[in-house]
Amino acid sequence: MSSNALALSYAGIRLSESLNSPTVGERATLTCGTPLTIRVMECGIKVTINLECDERPPAWLRPATYKLARLLALPQNWDSYGARPVDRQYVEFALEKLLPAIMEDGTFFPEVVPTKRGGIQFEWHMCGIDLEVEILSPENVRISYEKLDAPEEEWEEAITSDFERLAEIVRTQLSRYD
Repeated sequence: MSSNALALSYAGIRLSESLNSPTVGERATLTCGTPLTIRVMECGIKVTINLECDERPPAWLRPATYKLARLLALPQNWDSYGARPVDRQYVEFALEKLLPAIMEDGTFFPEVVPTKRGGIQFEWHMCGIDLEVEILSPENVRISYEKLDAPEEEWEEAITSDFERLAEIVRTQLSRYD
């Protein structure tokens, strides 16, 4: 398998990612500290992500990187119905723009799932709220929000760069420190 690289940055953090042939017996490794190295083995593909931090990374960065690395390892047809592999540009967009705009240290981290078209969806189903954020393409996000005890507050919206409404919901309704 060829080696590919992805370079990302977030507030003094430099991220490099590579896909390599599998190492026998390796499933997942998380090494904390500076630099942070995350290795994941999924579907016979090994993904290694290295983070070099100039400062303490936010609490959400490690689980986000780990979960997104697992998605990057998914092969073509991962669902046996023709699903595409997760597009690296979507991971870059999530780590560089979307998550830094909406996450704080006290925010509950969402479930992270791949989409059939090679995208990523973040899901919160808690606190009486269903919030789904799907990256359709870099710079194009679809948000679906439903408050279970107030169905009149349900809405869907496509956004490209202004994440303030989404950030407000995540920070005020999906935080450990309300």
